[in-house]
Amino acid sequence: MKYKPTLRINKGFTLVELLIYMGLSMLFLVVTSALLVTALEHKLAAESFNSLEQESQFIALRLAYDIEESTSITTPSALGVPDTNMVLVTDGVPSSVSSIDGVLVFQRLGQAYPLHSSDVVTDSFQIVRLGYPGGNNTLTIDLSLRSAIQENAGQRTKHVHFTVGER
Repeated sequence: MKYKPTLRINKGFTLVELLIYMGLSMLFLVVTSALLVTALEHKLAAESFNSLEQESQFIALRLAYDIEESTSITTPSALGVPDTNMVLVTDGVPSSVSSIDGVLVFQRLGQAYPLHSSDVVTDSFQIVRLGYPGGNNTLTIDLSLRSAIQENAGQRTKHVHFTVGER
C-alpha cells in the first residue's frame, strides 16, 4: 500500500483566538452598558426638570386664578407680614392653600386637593399681603419646590416668586 500524505486541518479555536474573542466581547458589553447608563441618567434628569417646570407653572397659574377670582382674602390679614397659609373667599365659600408635610394643598368645602404630583416636594410656601388698607388686595407668593426624583448630582430645586392682585 502506498502512503498518501494528508493535510490535517484542526477544527476549533486556539487559546489565543478564544482570548481575543472574549476580550472584544467584554469591551463591547462594557461600552454598551456605559451608553445605556448614560442614556438613563439623561432621561432621569429630563424627567426631573420637566416635572419641576410643569408643576411650578401649574401652581403659579392656579394660585393666580384663585386670587383673581376671589371676592376677599382673609389670611394673611396684616400688611407686610409673611404667612404660610392663605384663605380666600369666593362667592361666599372659603378656601385655603397651605403646605402640609411637603405637599401644597388646596382645601374647599371640606375636601383637600394636592396642587402638585408626588414627583415634587414643597420646601417653603410664604405669602405676603401688599397694598394699603381698603384698597385692592395684592399678594406676593414665594414658593420653593424640590424634585423628588434623585439624580446623581442631587435633587433639582426651583424657586418661584410672583405677585398677584384681586380684580
